[in-house]
Amino acid sequence: MGTDFVAGSMTLCAPIGVVYDYVIDFDRIPEWVAGVSGSRCDATTPDGLVVQISVGALTHSVSLVIRSREQNRLLTLVSVERYEAEVVIGFEPAGADKCIVTTTVRYPIEDGIAYRPLNKAGKLLATKMLERTGKNLERRISERIG
Repeated sequence: MGTDFVAGSMTLCAPIGVVYDYVIDFDRIPEWVAGVSGSRCDATTPDGLVVQISVGALTHSVSLVIRSREQNRLLTLVSVERYEAEVVIGFEPAGADKCIVTTTVRYPIEDGIAYRPLNKAGKLLATKMLERTGKNLERRISERIG
């Protein structure tokens, strides 16, 4: 089993603390993360949460834990299931009322030539979901400081 990733960054017109606080409010994940239809804290895992990912008619639950968290700098979430996936969100100041948010999502892929078309389609879908997530986050942050 191999891994692939998608990454992106954006500049938001909001103080870094406002953006960071919104992103780490896990109850709000479905408001801005594309494809996530629900989230809840996982009482069985410290610093854990479960998100429901919906793509079309398919829904899948993923359990995540916080690997690292640095106030206004970094949040790393990893899956605790059979295949490891990772989301790293970085925050950098870009002036008094702006910040840069960078996101890298690593996810498992199947090895072998037979899986190449599926892996390529998966990367395209992951890229589109990351782009939509960025637009959603920008809109939600704009509403908060509006």
